Amino acid sequence: MEITDEIKDLIRNSNMEIVQELNDLVGSELTFKILEYFDGERIYIPKIENIYIHERNKKIIYDYYYQDKTIKQLSRIYKLTDVSIRNIINNGINSNNPNKNKVNMRDDSA
Repeated sequence: MEITDEIKDLIRNSNMEIVQELNDLVGSELTFKILEYFDGERIYIPKIENIYIHERNKKIIYDYYYQDKTIKQLSRIYKLTDVSIRNIINNGINSNNPNKNKVNMRDDSA
C-alpha cells in the first residue's frame, strides 16, 4: 500500500500517543511502514544495555566452548564473578550446545 497525503495527515494528527511518538521520531513515511509491517502486533524493543549484555554473554559462551577459556579467565576478562560466568554458561544463549554440561566437568583452576 502506498502512503497518501490522507494517510500522512491521519498519522500526523493521530490521538494515539505511540503513533505521535513514532511520527515525531522518524516521520510519517517510516511510521506508516512500521505500522503496516507490524499490523497491530505487540513488539518488544530491548534497551541498548540488554543488547550489550546479550552480545557479551554470547562472547563468554564462545570463549568458554571454543577458545578454551576457564571460568577464572573469563571472570577476569569480563569483570564478573565466577558464579555469574557459570550462570551465563549454564543458562546460556546456546542451550542446544552438546557441550552444555562442560562447565560442570572442566577443571577451572588457573
